[in-house]
Amino acid sequence: SVMRFESTATIEEFAEMERMGQVAIIKGVVNDWKPRDWTFEGIAKSWGTVKWKVGKDDYGRTLRLTMDDYMTYVRNQEDDSPLYVFDYSLGDKSSKSDLLSSFSVPKYFPDDLMQHIDNRPPYRWFLAGPKRSGTCMHIDPLST
Repeated sequence: SVMRFESTATIEEFAEMERMGQVAIIKGVVNDWKPRDWTFEGIAKSWGTVKWKVGKDDYGRTLRLTMDDYMTYVRNQEDDSPLYVFDYSLGDKSSKSDLLSSFSVPKYFPDDLMQHIDNRPPYRWFLAGPKRSGTCMHIDPLST
């Protein structure tokens, strides 16, 4: 079963659930995040000319569209499985780095364990898409 608790729970209460191996949903933990009010139009207003990864072609090459072009696609597409933004280029030197100020790490996860990995893989992602877009259930390669 899945335990649900409010973000007012203490770190100790969360740690106890973790020790028990209890799956949990933390309600309200992102209420103060700026992205809660984002829309495609708002994202396009701020990052319309910036290119975003939306997939790969038949040869494995990354496909990128500006958010303005992606919005045109979203408004006009009738695809069974539409393209969606799946972009990890949010680092400090990226034109999208200001997105990072919109998020904060919940108090329950103070340790960045991935900092200890040599050749750290991408670990911050921006995902967005219209209805019917997305991926099937899977376990990512790092089992995060």
